[in-house]
Amino acid sequence: MSECSCNGRQNQVSKEVFDYCHKQNLSIFDTSSTTLGIGLFHVPAPEKPGLKSAKVVAIEGITYAECLVRGQLCLGFKWFPVGYKVTVEKESITIKSIDDLRKWSTLSKCSDHSCPPSQPYCPNPCFCNSNWRCDKID
Repeated sequence: MSECSCNGRQNQVSKEVFDYCHKQNLSIFDTSSTTLGIGLFHVPAPEKPGLKSAKVVAIEGITYAECLVRGQLCLGFKWFPVGYKVTVEKESITIKSIDDLRKWSTLSKCSDHSCPPSQPYCPNPCFCNSNWRCDKID
């Protein structure tokens, strides 16, 4: 799994996702691209207790360009094209829906990981939060 810079960088789409899109000839950087995926947005969660609480919101059926626009005011965002494949705990998952990302999030054990400033890393599809823990999809 790739590392992401969780120190203030909003766009946390991994190198593996970009490599996959390149290998599949998906022109995601073109604003007229019709390649759909799922955007994950790390946003403040005032309904949760604790200082600087956050949650992850998933949106299906959006392009990478739309994810960039929607993610501008978020704490962070990630995007996964439909058809992206991962293997976690010897289980292969093809991303087709939010449920597939939730399964990946559960298998990655987001909540078991910490991400202190010295090592700002959470496995995909998780996000670092300000309490140095990894957040999963709500």
